[in-house]
Amino acid sequence: SAFDSSEKYLSRAVDLLGPECWDNDYALSLEIFNLILQVECCNSKFESVQERANEIIARANGRIQDSIIAYKVLGESLHAQGRYEDSLDIYLKCLSRVGCEFPKKLVQVAVLSELKKTKELLKVSPPPTMLELPPMEDEVRILAMVIMDRTASSAFLLAGRSGKTVYTYFCILISCKVMQWTVEYGLHKYSAQALMSYAWLHILLYQDIEGARTLLNVAQQMDSRIGSPQSRSTICNVKFLVSSWIMPLKETRKTSLEGYRFGVEYGDNHAAITNAYQFIATETQTGSNLSGVKEDIATYSQQMIELKQTFILPETMVYMIWVKNLMGDSDSSSTLDVDLMASGATQNLLPPPEMRSPKMRVLELQQAVYFGDYQLAASLLKVASHSHLQKSAPGIPLVWRTAMFEGITAFVTARKSKGLQRLKWKIHGIRVVKKVSTWATIGNTNCLHIAHLLQGEQNALDGKIEDAKQKYDTAISIARRNGLHNDVALARERAGEMYLDAGDLEWGTYYIESACTAYREWGALGKVNQMLQKYDNLLN
Repeated sequence: SAFDSSEKYLSRAVDLLGPECWDNDYALSLEIFNLILQVECCNSKFESVQERANEIIARANGRIQDSIIAYKVLGESLHAQGRYEDSLDIYLKCLSRVGCEFPKKLVQVAVLSELKKTKELLKVSPPPTMLELPPMEDEVRILAMVIMDRTASSAFLLAGRSGKTVYTYFCILISCKVMQWTVEYGLHKYSAQALMSYAWLHILLYQDIEGARTLLNVAQQMDSRIGSPQSRSTICNVKFLVSSWIMPLKETRKTSLEGYRFGVEYGDNHAAITNAYQFIATETQTGSNLSGVKEDIATYSQQMIELKQTFILPETMVYMIWVKNLMGDSDSSSTLDVDLMASGATQNLLPPPEMRSPKMRVLELQQAVYFGDYQLAASLLKVASHSHLQKSAPGIPLVWRTAMFEGITAFVTARKSKGLQRLKWKIHGIRVVKKVSTWATIGNTNCLHIAHLLQGEQNALDGKIEDAKQKYDTAISIARRNGLHNDVALARERAGEMYLDAGDLEWGTYYIESACTAYREWGALGKVNQMLQKYDNLLN
């Protein structure tokens, strides 16, 4: 309501300026037009934003210091509408005009060169000493910092949608550039966010979680010193990515909720909705009760529509179908059926399978594993493995979550295969085990139980029943301690399947019964009903 009132007052101010305002008082007209432009964007008046931004850019007549806000808001408007490539073009055009050029052909060599340059620079000016740097004063460079932040956001989402590494390269280069500018020209509110992004790169590129933890601590001190509430929502987006590697995933939800609240309060609708989506995704993967998750998805998806921030709504609705299937609220089970989309404004949002993003496809993989459709799961690995997701959205929690389902699929398929096919799938599974074990070894606590679970699968394939039981039980114990009802249930089910395949009904029944209990606690009644039918002779 505050933004609505602001728009009314500013509209009246524009009327009072009159049709010749730009000629009569250029400075005042620029100030008022920039203000109403930003308020209209907050109110999702995108057509008006386009017209007003174009007018400001035309009147600025090449003066980048006068048009940079218009470029920024126009890019944000296009981004909010899901027009990421258009927003990226606007941002890059603006950055070019302030002398911040990026290579036209983004190749790995250029990225490695910038990473090396940044790493050497930080040896001279270690992150803790950056807290002593003076504030950045160049107004154009300050606005360029803001635009680089927005550029990275568009590039990150394009990477997730397209799977093209070129957009991931953009994110890395921008993080490096902001770090370099901070050291050379002083601190800015986005310096803290860039340092968090660099901490994230520290994990992905150097496998150094302790180093990332240090960088995150410095970034948080920096944010306390020079940050602002207006940028806090965006800060939370990046903090979530880093925190998900260095603390239990369930604990990161409060970061996303904090980012959502700041975004709504200060009019950064895009960052608010991105945080809401992260919260939903985390809830589904950390064993939160599915009934509550379903309510949260309904609430946040409706807000996406009301705020006209539908850029991430299709992926959000895929989570809704995923939840409905597990709860038994649908006729489907292992597939994400377009017919299950909600009615009204969210209808027809789910694209056909060939057009779905890697994130959507890995959710299909999860469903296939939960409902025991391993033929479908194996076919999905051609487009939905953890390595596919790593290319388009590196380092997000869904990467290692996908590795768990991928590893299970590989070992189960190996059990059902013979000869070279059995060997092929076993090798696939072992590679996944090594990857997850590496993540756990460097300090990602969220991967520890997954590593034990997959090692149990490998032992089960090799007929080492007692060794497998020990690994399954360890995975169950760790997952239960972290409140992961979903992973407790899956590990118990996998142990039960192993014992039943070995002809041990006593242990098989024990694990299958306890798996049903965990699925029920999670709220996955659709899965429970499937198990009651499948194991009718055991679960009377």
